Amino acid sequence: MIAAAVVLGGATAAADPTASTQLLYRWVDTQGHVHFSDRVPPEAVHQQYSEVDGKGRTRKLIEREKTPEEAAAAARSAKLAEQQASYDRYLLQTYARADDLELARAAQLQSLEQRSAAARKALADNQATLSDLRSRSVSAAAEGPAASAALQRQIKSFETSGAQTTDLLRKLDSERGTSAARFDADVQRYQLLTSAQPATH
Repeated sequence: MIAAAVVLGGATAAADPTASTQLLYRWVDTQGHVHFSDRVPPEAVHQQYSEVDGKGRTRKLIEREKTPEEAAAAARSAKLAEQQASYDRYLLQTYARADDLELARAAQLQSLEQRSAAARKALADNQATLSDLRSRSVSAAAEGPAASAALQRQIKSFETSGAQTTDLLRKLDSERGTSAARFDADVQRYQLLTSAQPATH
C-alpha cells in the first residue's frame, strides 16, 4: 500500500495539477523505515508523524502522543516555569537594583537575630527561675503537700515554657539560614535577569 501510494501520487500529480494539494502522512516505524500513507495507521498514532502534500512538502508536524508519565512531567515543568516567571516579575517590580536586595537581606537577618537574642535571654531567665524552684522543692515537702504540689506545678510550667523557647530558637536559627540562602539566590537571579535586559537610554 505504501509503495502504491507513492507511485500513484507521482502519476496522479502528472495527470492532475491539483493533486499536489492531496495530503499524505509520513511516519517512521520502530525499525527506522519511512512510510507514506493516505491515512494514519494505528501503529503511527502514538508516534510522531507529519502531513505532506503530493510533492512531498511537509505541511504539518504532529507530535507523538505523550505517555501519562510524560504528560504529568510536562505539566509539572510548565507549572514550575510559570511560578519562576511570576517570581521573576516580582523581583524586577519590587527591587530597583541588586543593592536593594542586599539591604533587604541585611534587614531580615537583623530582625531574626534580634528575635533570637530576645529568645535566648528569655530562656536564660527561665532556666534561672527553674533552678531556683527546683532548689526550693527540697524544702517545700516540709511545708506540706499543698505547698509541694503548688511548687511542682510552677516547675512544670517553667519546664514547658523553656521547651517552647528552645524550640523557637531552633526555628529562628533555621529561618535565618533559609532566609540568607533565599536572598543569595534572589540576588544571583536578579543580576541574571537585569543583565539579560536591553539597556535603556
